[in-house]
Amino acid sequence: MKTLLSAATLALALLSLSFAAHTPAATKVVVQISDDAPRTWNIALNYVNNVLAAIPGAEVAIVV
Repeated sequence: MKTLLSAATLALALLSLSFAAHTPAATKVVVQISDDAPRTWNIALNYVNNVLAAIPGAEVAIVV
């Protein structure tokens, strides 16, 4: 669980670096979850919502 949270946090940090050079058609995010616990899914969905909130008005392709 800690590994998943650490990996997701690192992924979001790397994404935030790419937002500076953001073009609407180029934003793609993949979130992989290998756990069926509801808490893990809620955390992943919260990350997805944070990505959408970070770049309002842009087209973002997100795959969970």
